Amino acid sequence: FAARRLPLLAATAAAAAIVLLLAATPARASEGDAGGSSRPPVNLLGVHPSLLASYRASDRFSCDDGRVVLDPSKINDEYCDCADGMDEPGTSACANGRFHCRNRGGEPKDLPSSRVNDGVCDCCDGSDEVGRVGGVRCEKTCAAAGRKRRAELLERLKLAKGGVAKRRAAIAAAPAARAKWSAEVARLQNERDAKKIAADASEKLKDDADERAKALEKEEEEEKAAAAADEEE
Repeated sequence: FAARRLPLLAATAAAAAIVLLLAATPARASEGDAGGSSRPPVNLLGVHPSLLASYRASDRFSCDDGRVVLDPSKINDEYCDCADGMDEPGTSACANGRFHCRNRGGEPKDLPSSRVNDGVCDCCDGSDEVGRVGGVRCEKTCAAAGRKRRAELLERLKLAKGGVAKRRAAIAAAPAARAKWSAEVARLQNERDAKKIAADASEKLKDDADERAKALEKEEEEEKAAAAADEEE
């Protein structure tokens, strides 16, 4: 009886192993499918933050107003596929590309793609020279640049506040200054009017004196003429 049970137990164990194998096989297949459907991370070096969504939107990347459609693996592959340079933001492959320096801690800025990996550190975070062309190694200077920029902005803010305070003081003092200027203008006008009156009076006195002198002159001439007539008689 025991001898007859051994083949049965072996068959049962084999069947169980087959069931387990069949149950495990789809799981492994599904894992493989999941791995195949996931695409590798896209190289987004040099992409402006406002454009990140368009680079991550789907498993296809479009440029040139949708006329060119690429696999995301073509982004930053050192080959210019798009006439607008959008596929190479992090390389110098496209002559009209633009590279964005994030410069965390400092001030972000954009560069022409021709300055990417040219051996010159243009970004304070060194992101434009990740290729280390010519052995160049860019120092991370964003924190220092950020501190300097903030100090400059604080100084400008201080000056602006000082200017605002002076302007407010000038506005507050304006009524008194205006009243003072008005009084001064009135005084000068009065002085001018007084001088004009005095000048007019002086001119009139002069005219009167001239007329009086002429009258006296005429009287003298008449007297002389009368005296000469008397002598002739």
